[in-house]
Amino acid sequence: MVSFWCVYIPRFVLVYFLSAVAIAAYFYPGGNHLDASQQGYDFTINFLSELGFYNTLSGETNFLSAFFFNSAMFMHILVGVGFLMMPKLFNDNIYSYVSAWLGAITISISCVFFAGVGLTPGDLYFPAHIFAVQNAFNLVFFAYLFICLAFFFSSSSNKYTIGSIMMFVITISYAIFISDQQVIDPVNENTVDYLKNRIDYNMMRPNSYNSSNMKILDDPMCQNLRTVLLQQIEDFMRYLDVNTDKQKFYITTSWMNKYSHQEDTHQHFHSNSLVSGVLYFEDCEDTAGLSFHKRQGWDNLFQYSVNLDFNSQKNKNNMSYIYNESTITIEPKQWDLVMFPSTLNHSVRPNKSTQKVRYSLAFN
Repeated sequence: MVSFWCVYIPRFVLVYFLSAVAIAAYFYPGGNHLDASQQGYDFTINFLSELGFYNTLSGETNFLSAFFFNSAMFMHILVGVGFLMMPKLFNDNIYSYVSAWLGAITISISCVFFAGVGLTPGDLYFPAHIFAVQNAFNLVFFAYLFICLAFFFSSSSNKYTIGSIMMFVITISYAIFISDQQVIDPVNENTVDYLKNRIDYNMMRPNSYNSSNMKILDDPMCQNLRTVLLQQIEDFMRYLDVNTDKQKFYITTSWMNKYSHQEDTHQHFHSNSLVSGVLYFEDCEDTAGLSFHKRQGWDNLFQYSVNLDFNSQKNKNNMSYIYNESTITIEPKQWDLVMFPSTLNHSVRPNKSTQKVRYSLAFN
């Protein structure tokens, strides 16, 4: 029984894992966290867990790759069980026995987290996915250290000690390699240049321009940005106590806005949508702010039949004034994301800058 779990199961899982990763890489459609237009999988650029994404970063369905990679990650549960049998092989002295138990327990827990990587595809459950990856590698680092000590203190052949040290070095090397990968930047310079200068804009209203593509986040160049915005929408809805496990939210329309000097947008709201959002490419302090308006016929704290003067109306440190305002204007900073109910009336103030063109990305 001990040989089955400690020898044959790890060998089987290793062969299956390497084969599954090779098959998953072969069938991977393309895209990485830096370039959504990449064709196929690149071991020097893609993160390994991207093979398990439900949809790739190029926006394509990734069924076959995800099946093979995630099933290989689930196999780590078997490895974790096998390592719990390992201390029986190190009962020749107390030092190796204790080290073996510490290594077995630690690596078994890390195997649960490795299986969790397969259960939480990064494009669907990004925070949980990162949590599983980080804990898996943090624990396996200490696990291999304890296992190296177990072999060192035991009377086993030196080849096992050397083998465990090699696994320890390989794990550290891979951790250093992935930590040196470029940061996932959903709005990198190429994306910004593309959205500002390489898409078509049409005059949609007398005083502003919108992108002709009203589903701009479906563009392959925007897939990383779309993934991040979807996660932000889920976080926003959870903040409002919406059950996001039972209800999923999707971006239906998305477009770029472009405002030159004195250009603005009149008061309006968005129909056929629950939440609207705007991502800002420039500081609004120097260009144009976003105004929210009380809907006509709605009362504030007091009715308008009586005119009252409010001491704190313009005091930003006393937020009570917001209950008596008919219009509130905010000036988001660069890369701020503002989300609000789609039924809330809003407008864009005229761009007061003669030098800066104000760009923003809006979505429903």
